[in-house]
Amino acid sequence: QIQNFASGAEDDFQISAKEGDIVFTDDADVDGGGKISYILEISKPLAGYSPFVPSVKVFNNDCFTNITDSSGNDDPDVITVASIGEIMQPPPSDGAENMDYRPVTVNVDVKQLKGSSIYSDQGDGTTGILNLCVRADIGEVVVTGGTSSLSFVKMVFTITLNMEQDFSNANFEVTIEEKEKETDEEELDVDYGLEGCLCNAATRECVEPNSDASKVKSNSAFAICAYTDSENVVIKSIRSLSITKGDIGYTVVNDSGEATNSLFTSLSNMGSNREVVVTRMLSIFYG
Repeated sequence: QIQNFASGAEDDFQISAKEGDIVFTDDADVDGGGKISYILEISKPLAGYSPFVPSVKVFNNDCFTNITDSSGNDDPDVITVASIGEIMQPPPSDGAENMDYRPVTVNVDVKQLKGSSIYSDQGDGTTGILNLCVRADIGEVVVTGGTSSLSFVKMVFTITLNMEQDFSNANFEVTIEEKEKETDEEELDVDYGLEGCLCNAATRECVEPNSDASKVKSNSAFAICAYTDSENVVIKSIRSLSITKGDIGYTVVNDSGEATNSLFTSLSNMGSNREVVVTRMLSIFYG
């Protein structure tokens, strides 16, 4: 059962976007305004759960800090998320059966760009560079000191604007970031010869340190094995398993030996000398 949980997990809780779906248009309602439209591809929900509704926010091009004006105050009006559409019916012709598709529109008020932290004038008074990030997240999990999403996609735009032309004529480059890798660092403090490692959920064998398998991606499932080589010890339960990085922590298994969130965490049946927990790496650990 846990092997099936792990093998299907890579298709669950995913969110992405494609550069080919991005369209720039003029805003008929705002003088000099423009719209950035694109489509988010989101995993269909597991049976019995509601479809994911993404949270979409706009930041400076670091995808973290808020956009500010020339005085350093938050400037939420220059770039706004206008709409997150309903699931497209029918889906795009090249869409995958296990994915839902939602259109997103972001408004750009070109006349308010001067002095904004996302805009730099090129000196000729007519040309400027707009650098911004649009980040979309799905899922919400309680972690130490706040919450984290399960998965995210970041779209970092570099847009060249000619103020004498319509917004729809702007040239742009976009970098789409869905997954990041981080090498696992293990800290073990166990008794009775009990050890732990990142492992293959099917074989329950530890992965090689510094291998690609040891670099856990954000938005991805991974397995943790607890084991002992003693023939006289079996693992009856795993208590209080947590994932931490600095001051950020997420409890995977609580003090009662139960998964904190059974939507994306599963434990093996217990009773052998090698047991496994499959969970997901949350986006907050990657910024």
